[in-house]
Amino acid sequence: METFDIFLSHSSADKDLVERIAEKLQTEGVKPWPDKWCLVPGQPFQDQLSNALNSCRTCGIFVGQNGVGDWAREELRFAQDRATKNSAFGLIPILLPGVPEPFDYSKLPPFLTQRTWVDFRRGFDESRLFRKLIKAIEGLPPGSDRSVASEEQKCPYRRLETFDEEHADFFFGRERDIQRLLEKLKGTRFLAVLGASGSGKSSLVRAGVIPALKEGALPQSGAWVIRVFTPGSHPLTPLGAQVLRLCATE
Repeated sequence: METFDIFLSHSSADKDLVERIAEKLQTEGVKPWPDKWCLVPGQPFQDQLSNALNSCRTCGIFVGQNGVGDWAREELRFAQDRATKNSAFGLIPILLPGVPEPFDYSKLPPFLTQRTWVDFRRGFDESRLFRKLIKAIEGLPPGSDRSVASEEQKCPYRRLETFDEEHADFFFGRERDIQRLLEKLKGTRFLAVLGASGSGKSSLVRAGVIPALKEGALPQSGAWVIRVFTPGSHPLTPLGAQVLRLCATE
């Protein structure tokens, strides 16, 4: 049986857009399975779909402006069954242009809500964004877009210490939480991150959310002025000091 890197599951309304992504994947050396290219006329298409899902390393579930298509949900059930039995099989939600902002991830099919998505809402022509999909197909984290210091200069092991901005390149495993916090920031000017002591709240914000904002995860966020401070027992005092510093720079 011929093997493929990724099965492309999508609504018929998104077929042309998904085909463009398939073409781009091919130019990057990735072997996709889109039904438009691979279904053999005259043969039962359900059997061909199930065989393809069994032969692919990964399944990409495309979410368009009308959500996940009815047949794509059937493919998702098959893919989810395989993912349950084989942890190496990837299942990747992919957001397409036209998906509303902010994204209500609770509307995803239930077994996708806990997955990290690849975000193409702003397009997929930018190599930085497309690289995230390729890394996901390979089962690897996307990595940082910034230059990384040599191994001799940085130690990735922080023990019980907080990860900060300079440790962002070694901070992984919380991509899903970062994505959800960024989506919430699209609809509010205040976001509280709460949790038990030692649960990783500070690391999530400092090494996850703040670097993402500085890299432009939200519109114009790369130009935002970001201040980090410890509120202490009298939080309004350090907050007021930060506001005064901002006013002094205007």
